[in-house]
Amino acid sequence: MSRFLALIALFLPALALAQAEEPKYYVFEPSATVSTLGIIYTLLMIGSFLYVGWLSKKRVASSDDYFTAGRSIGPLANGLAMSSNYMSLATFLGFTALLWKMQYYVVALVMSFTGGFVLISVALAPALRRWGKFTSMQFIGERFGRTAKVVAVICMIFLAQLYLIGQMKGVGNVFQVMFHWDYTTGLIVGGLVVTAYVTIGGMYGLSYNQTLQAIIMIIALYVPAVIILLKIGAGPASFFPPFGYADLVPQMNEVMASYFNPFLTVNGTVPMSFKFYCGVFFSIACGTMGLPHIAMRYFTAPSIRDAKMSTLWGTFFVGLVFFTTFAIGFAAKLYTVNELNAQGLQIQAKEADLLIVVMSQALTPGWIAAMPVAGALAAGFSTIGGLLMVIGSGLGSDIYETINPKAEDKSKVKMGYIFTALGGLATIGLALNPPDFLLTSVIWAFIVAASTFTPVLVLGIWWKGANKAGAIAGLLVGGILSGVLFFSKGKLGDFTLIDAGPIVHLVTGIFTMSAAWFTIVVVSLLTGGEKNEKVLREIDRIHGWQNYDSKRYSSNTFALVTAALALALMIWSAMPDPTYAKPVEAPAAAAPAAPAPVVDAAAKAATDATEAVKAAAGTAADAASNAADAAADATTDAADAATDAAADAADAAADAATDAADAAADAADAAADATTDAADAAADAADAATDAVTNAAEAPAAEAPAAESAPAAQPASGQQ
Repeated sequence: MSRFLALIALFLPALALAQAEEPKYYVFEPSATVSTLGIIYTLLMIGSFLYVGWLSKKRVASSDDYFTAGRSIGPLANGLAMSSNYMSLATFLGFTALLWKMQYYVVALVMSFTGGFVLISVALAPALRRWGKFTSMQFIGERFGRTAKVVAVICMIFLAQLYLIGQMKGVGNVFQVMFHWDYTTGLIVGGLVVTAYVTIGGMYGLSYNQTLQAIIMIIALYVPAVIILLKIGAGPASFFPPFGYADLVPQMNEVMASYFNPFLTVNGTVPMSFKFYCGVFFSIACGTMGLPHIAMRYFTAPSIRDAKMSTLWGTFFVGLVFFTTFAIGFAAKLYTVNELNAQGLQIQAKEADLLIVVMSQALTPGWIAAMPVAGALAAGFSTIGGLLMVIGSGLGSDIYETINPKAEDKSKVKMGYIFTALGGLATIGLALNPPDFLLTSVIWAFIVAASTFTPVLVLGIWWKGANKAGAIAGLLVGGILSGVLFFSKGKLGDFTLIDAGPIVHLVTGIFTMSAAWFTIVVVSLLTGGEKNEKVLREIDRIHGWQNYDSKRYSSNTFALVTAALALALMIWSAMPDPTYAKPVEAPAAAAPAAPAPVVDAAAKAATDATEAVKAAAGTAADAASNAADAAADATTDAADAATDAAADAADAAADAATDAADAAADAADAAADATTDAADAAADAADAATDAVTNAAEAPAAEAPAAESAPAAQPASGQQ
């Protein structure tokens, strides 16, 4: 019994503490103004996108018009379209949440996003534009053959779906919140809208809509950011948000000293390593180079110069939006600490995705607070549109041409319509049961792109020795490894192939991209390199050379050095990272070697000891059980005895109380009688007194007649 009470005494404080520490979470509820204006903005945007798509259909007369907009999109419009194509719904919602959670290390992601565009402008854009086809898959097909093109299309569909499912889920969520529909209805309606205008308008409609969407995104992000920074005290610098939070840095250092530490993240709880930053570069910057919906924009430029200028404009707009997003994430962290946490409220991950809307509703007028919703929807539509166009081009042009080389141009356009629409419907179907993570699936798509398209495109443009066998082997190795290792966090079955680290597995990109690069070089060298002179001459041409030189871009030394570097990176990425190493436990003292009989005897003794321990444990358990039963019986008997004693005591007390009451009643009667007797005596006394008074009064009246018998005196004569 005493042990039972002791256990209760131990657990009660823990239970009380658990109840005391239960957190309270902030739940966002859009105001009526934000909800109404959000619906109006959304309907106006949808109407505009569909109208632009319908107008653009009139300009589509050939496959060149449908897949490349007649190669007529100017640098500024192409740069805007490129930036909106690149910035997805995750940029608006997921990226702010990532900044709120991870803090300063996200600067590395932003730098890699913009750095990827710089690499594109140097290494890929001019050559791809000179090649003059529709997609990256077509370049791979003409450079390495039809089989390589088919494998490239399969890789493209894989990474496009990784990118698309998250975007389609986000669009469904926005429609769900704005129109108060269920997720499925929001997904189907939103998915059909974007599928319709991309299918109808082709690349013309997509280009014009993406230009419009980029303008909407910049306004919808920039204006709320200025007001939010002003309201939380950033001062005049707020009017340029990318650098507008400088005055708030001391305040941030006060509430979170680790915010600007590049080697700490997740509120200063997770250390960062140099290897992780290398993973960011290989996964994000190199992944950007391989994204097919970005490379496709270069084929829409009228000239090489316009393609380069498009890249510069795209880099500028991407940098502007991402660094503005960084300022909003900074403000979100301060707002959370100073406002919400001060009220005892915590933020859950799903609410962190809405922090920009939360701050806009709290700190800006209603007509501005609804802007981020419109911007997020425009970002989602632009990315989905670009990827659907890639799928339509890849299947409707690349695969269809492979199956039917003599197809008429009208048939190619028709196939473009069909496969673009089918791609949209298939994505809607896959997004009906989406993954929980949005930004993680997008990062996975970057790693797949870095591990498949980037090595093949770079080596195909800059090294004449790369051939068909090397390209196919590299695509397969990069695609399979990036698909498996990212999902399994670096494991192949029970075997840990790479140390992926604790932060979204970006280290995977170092290994998978290096493996693909190493495979292309080694397989190409082992199979004799490229021999087709027509292809070799094309390589000189896409670099702008007017003559052909077989030695140009043919150095095997360059290829071997890069392959050796790739192999070294693979080994380095597979080695355990000391930053994330677990504390080493002290090894047990080694026992001296013993001969076999002694070992057998020791084993037998160990077995016997184990059995003895088991038997002792069983006996102890039985004894404990019996003791518990005896304790329970004793407790029951004690309770019964206590109950009986209490009942007897209660009866005795009741009898005593009854006797006392009777005695009190008798005393009361006696007192009443005494009072009555006293009253009677008093009455008798009063009567006696009355009689005495009466007698006293009658006594003088008896003497009066004696006085009256004496004669009265006569008056003297003459006195009358």
